[in-house]
Formats: sequence, structure tokens, C-alpha cells
Amino acid sequence: MNLKKILGLVLLGGAACFAEPRIRVACVGDSITYGFGIENREQQSYPAQLQKRLGEQWIIGNFGKNGATALKKGHAPYWKAKQYKAALKFNPDIVIIKLGTNDSRPENIGKHRSEFVPDYVELIRSFQELNSKPTVWICTSAPIYTSRKGMTDDVVKNEIIPLVTQVAEQAGVEIIDLNTVLSNKRELFSDGIHPNAVGAGVIAKTVAAAIKRSDPVHAARNEAGKLRKQNGNAKVDRPNFVIIFTDDQGYQDLGCYGSPNIRTPNIDQMAKEGMRFTSFYAQTVCGPSRAALMTGCYPMRIERAEHDDGRMVHPAMSLKEITLAEILKERGYKTGMAGKWDLSGRGKLTFRVGFGPHNQGFDSTLWGQNSKCQPLYDKAKVSLKNANKPSPTELFTNKAIEFIEEHRDEPFFFYLAHPMPHTPLKTTPRFKGKSRAGLYGDVIEELDFHTGRLLDKVKELGLDDSTYIIFTSDNGPWWIRKNQAGHCEPLRSAKTSTYDGGLRVPFIIRAPGKVPAGTVSDLVCVNMDLFPTIGKLAGAKLPDDRVIDGLDISGIIHGTQTELDRPFFFYQHEALRAVRRGKWKLHLMHSDLDRTKEGVQWQSHVPPEDRPYIEELTLYNLDDDIGETTNVAAQYPEVVAELLEDLDFAKVDIGYHDVIGENSRR
Repeated sequence: MNLKKILGLVLLGGAACFAEPRIRVACVGDSITYGFGIENREQQSYPAQLQKRLGEQWIIGNFGKNGATALKKGHAPYWKAKQYKAALKFNPDIVIIKLGTNDSRPENIGKHRSEFVPDYVELIRSFQELNSKPTVWICTSAPIYTSRKGMTDDVVKNEIIPLVTQVAEQAGVEIIDLNTVLSNKRELFSDGIHPNAVGAGVIAKTVAAAIKRSDPVHAARNEAGKLRKQNGNAKVDRPNFVIIFTDDQGYQDLGCYGSPNIRTPNIDQMAKEGMRFTSFYAQTVCGPSRAALMTGCYPMRIERAEHDDGRMVHPAMSLKEITLAEILKERGYKTGMAGKWDLSGRGKLTFRVGFGPHNQGFDSTLWGQNSKCQPLYDKAKVSLKNANKPSPTELFTNKAIEFIEEHRDEPFFFYLAHPMPHTPLKTTPRFKGKSRAGLYGDVIEELDFHTGRLLDKVKELGLDDSTYIIFTSDNGPWWIRKNQAGHCEPLRSAKTSTYDGGLRVPFIIRAPGKVPAGTVSDLVCVNMDLFPTIGKLAGAKLPDDRVIDGLDISGIIHGTQTELDRPFFFYQHEALRAVRRGKWKLHLMHSDLDRTKEGVQWQSHVPPEDRPYIEELTLYNLDDDIGETTNVAAQYPEVVAELLEDLDFAKVDIGYHDVIGENSRR
């Protein structure tokens, strides 16, 4: 069974989320959790039976596959196993952790008695840091263990249970003692060690009873009711969202990010009134970045249209994919989009107007297939021949403002996808020659001016306290365009590269009274995070039938979360090239496959010094070396090893080159 990241909604931290609360439960452990020994594992494993007992109000995640294969040196460092990382990513509200089976074998117990407690306390606390409520249950001894040399009831009573109890006491969690209800009852086991469907039912019943004692669903419903009564107006629970998404704008190309010669007073003021991110990532080129934004997933994970073989850089995205607009529309939002879509394929080979934004959740559209925006479509019909008169920036901002005015009394989402500053650069005479940074600077300063118009309109309409406005870019600057390209100093390289200059982009979010003013975050966040974050803030139902790679970062943007430990994978189209976790970034050596089209065509777009292939594992400490200049892999082999495990997970779960990941929809 492929691992599914199942996301739901829950009212946490007093957030105004009035959708029917759903509680996420992660069932973590080894093959017993998975259902080994049960003929129909997916339907009869204990997590599946737990789902039936608790009902649709709960979302159960099963993270038990291949737990035993993660054993090392006689004990299980579970926090290093792939399924435990996936369980953390699931961001559960409640965690049920199975302890005791492999760790209680006679040949293992003596080897790791001293490590058992700290190892599992660390595991449990990693979930507690996510505001989860972990509980442990004991499944020892199964009947087979009594036949093992050295495994007796006394060993279980005097060795295993005290150790698990010590874990629970130190971590402050509850124990569900299944030892009594399962042990020595052979009719509950398929092979003397793994519960059969009946045994799984006993586990599910016992676990469900323990969970219901705290009844978090009831508590969440009560809290939601209080907030409804307190706020009175149902619209308060559905804030508005505007995403301003520029094209090929470099990390440095704003005053608040250090531009020496481009003036952006309106966007700089937006940063002063909101939060600015300094380690925010997109994807390395246009189409994939937009796919990530709309779906919350790595582009290698999304399904393509039938006529798109997946090799095209700019995808024709399948209509089966669920977009941010679609989940908001289900929540009663009015949705609009103007500008560059780039998810309908390109040119005669793959472009199909039927894959435009009007069929991906947007009510109102004025869109073009690529940066040229020639022609422009209103839904499926040609509306204008091109966007250059008066200028694309003014035209699309006008559309956004009209939409906001029309839907001021309804919750709305508008996606303003500017084709600028992608070449060919276009601006009006009013801004031409005004910047000290040439034509490129003129274009950015016009973007700033029209962003100011939109901000002013939101204030004028009295929507300031109910609207999140986001400004960001799809990738780094297109270096090959020379003086018509932007800058990303102090980062290395540019668009198409997986050095940070290719993917790290400006990101500013403003929402007075919600986002603390004048704040800066250096946590590793990505444009995929906007899908679950906006969904959470809107009270929308997130899809539970697919992996979502983005994380809910609402705590970060509200100033209540100051730490985040997550890997971010750097793909150069289909080539998996690097991973970042915290301050560390590891680049892989270029394989023979990496030296094909990505290693030739894509490398030609970056500065010459960034084109050579990487011939050894290369580790950078980005806190000390933001420009990625000094390889410190030899000094930190343990960091390299951990990041290689992350990369192995990505290869299997997401995929790379011709390898389709286990949870890819390609």
C-alpha cells in the first residue's frame, strides 16, 4: 500500500476556522500497524478499522509500512525511518505509537536497554512539538514470544513493561495496555506474532476508546461555536486572499531585499506592515513553479494531461489535480485569476485551451498560455490579442481591482500572475527611463506602483483587516538575458540552476492584525506551503486522497511558530539535485543521467562559473556561506548521512528522471 499523506482541518491555537473540525490521528509503528499477516491489509488493518469506528470526522493516517526494516544495531531509531518522517509531515493532532515488539525480543533487549527510553522519548517529543497528543500502546508479548528462549512472562513483566512505562512517564503520555487483551490469545493472531483481522479489530476498539476519552472533536466543535457566537458575522471565518506572483524576479530585486538601484516603496511598505521571508523557495522555472503553487506538491508528483508525456518542462496539468482555487470555491469563495497561467502546455504540441484556469476552479479569468500572453483568453474564448496595451502589469492589476470591488462583500481569492519581468520586457512611457537599473528596473518599479494601487483599493474598501496579500516570484532571474535580467545577490547562480539563486525568491505577506508588522522569518518555507496554509485559514477541506508536500505555515506567518525542521528538495526538471534542511544544503554528484538535457541545456542558462558538473558530494552551511562557496562535507559526515537519507526518501516517494515515485500521480 502506498503511503498517503492525509490532511484534515482542526481548530488550533484559537484560529478562526469554522469548517467542520476534523482530527488527524497518526498510527505509527511497524508491520503490526501496517497489517502484516492480514490478507486484505488496507481494509482490515487496525488503522482502517479505527477509521470505521471513529467515523468521517476523523482522518486516520497509517504509518507502519516496513518499520522492521529500519532496525539498526538491535534497536529501532524510529525518528530516522521514512514512515516516521512521513508521520511527522502528516502534522497529526493525535499519535498512537506502538512500542515493544522488535525491541522486546530476547536478542535485542539486552543490547539497547540504555537506549530504549531516550530514543522513544525523543520520538514522542518530536510529535509533541507539532501540538500532537501522543499515546503509546504495548503489544507484548505475542504468543510466539513465549516460545523463544529467554522470553517469558517474567521478562515481559519485569523488563519490557517497565521500560515502556518509563518512556511514558518521561514523555508525559498515556499508555494503552494491549498486553492483557492480546497476549496468549492465539485466535487473535495470524502467525503467532501479527494480529489477524479479528485481532486488529480488538486493537482498534481499545485504541478508539482511549482516544474518545479526551473527545477532541467535541472540544473543537464547542470552540468553533464560541467563535461563531463571538464574531457574529460568518464572513470573519473566511478571510480574503490575494497572491501577486511575478515572473523571473530575482531575490534582490526589491528595496527591502537590498536592491541598490531599484525603488519599490509600496512593496517595502508592505514588508514593514507584514512579514518578509528570507529563505523562501519556489521551483527553478516557470511552469513547474506554478504547478507547485496551485497544488501544494512537487511538480514531479502531479499528474499530467493524457497528451503530455511528462517530458515537457511546462506541464499541461491534468484536470484531476486539485487546485487551491478549487478547494476555496468549495468553501464558498469567489475565485479570479489574471495573467500568465502556464499550466495548459505550450505551443502546438501540448497547449490546450481546455486546461486553462477556468477548468481549474477559477470563476473569472483573463489569461495567457505563457509570458507573451498572446492571445488573452476569457475562459476558453479569445478576449484580447495581447496584453501589451497599455501594459501587461497595468492591465492585469486593473482586472484584480475590478474583481475585488465586485466581490467586496463575499470571501474572495485572486491570483494575479504577472508575466513581468520575464522577457520581452514591457512598460509604459510613464515608467520608461525612470529607474537607475535600466529597462528591467523600470519594469519592477511599475510593478511596485500597481501593487500600491491594489493595496490602496483594499484599504479604501475597508477590507484591510480581512485580507491576506502575498507578494512573491516564481523563480530566480534569467541570467542569460543579461541587462534585461534581474539580480539575486548574495545568492549563487540564477534561473534553471539548483543553487539558491535559481529557487530562493522574495516573499512578503501582509494582513494587519494577523501577521505581525515589521517581522522577518528565515525558516525554510516554499510556495507549496500556500496550498495547505490558505486552506487552513479559509476552513477549506484539503484533499485526503493524495500526498500534499506543502506544510501549514499559518503559525509562522502569525508569529506563533519560530522553528521548522523540514527537508526541501531541489529538482532541476526531472533531476533531483540537492536538499536543504535548516542551515544545511547538500548537492549530489552529477550522475550520467544528470548530465543529459538538464546537465547541458539547463546549465547553459547560468553564469559560466556555475556550469561545471558537481563531482563530489557538496555540503554548504547556508548560515555562514549563503553564496554556496565552501564545501564542508568532510567536516560534517553525520550531516551528509542524514541528508542522503532525505534524498533517498525523495527518490522513492516523489521520483526522479524515469523513476515514478510511489506517491507520484504522473
